[in-house]
Amino acid sequence: MIESARRLQLEGARTWRRAIATGVDALACATIAIAPYASGVISIDLLLPPPDRFWPDHLLELVATNPGALLLPPVWFVSVLCLWHFCWLYFDAGRTPGLRLGGLRVVDRYGDPLGWAGCAARVLGHLLSALTLGLGWLWVLVGADRRSWPDLISRSYVVRY
Repeated sequence: MIESARRLQLEGARTWRRAIATGVDALACATIAIAPYASGVISIDLLLPPPDRFWPDHLLELVATNPGALLLPPVWFVSVLCLWHFCWLYFDAGRTPGLRLGGLRVVDRYGDPLGWAGCAARVLGHLLSALTLGLGWLWVLVGADRRSWPDLISRSYVVRY
């Protein structure tokens, strides 16, 4: 009885607001992810071809001999993105900087901020969306209640506040 009394009618945020929030967060994560490469902490020398080689030929040879070298930058970026989302959602009551700028918040079905399990499930949803080349994020365009896969997996809502 109490559970049904607390249940709210939550309406999903507009797609354009979500897109702006995603763009802001992706830009911040890209800046953080590029910093170790730009500062020289992580070397990109392996990706650069010798002066006498054509770059696509060098990349093909690199894929054949050391495919892990090409996987490091995207894996690093996705790791930063996951940590970014988990920490902001968990420690800042469901608001990343992009969501804050768009006037949005991630909440559970009662309108409360997500707990650690909900944040972890949301990050898992983001990983699945990335692995399907964005299909999970594009789901907001076709879903009846404008929820993406991360929303559905974590049983959360992105709402205006």
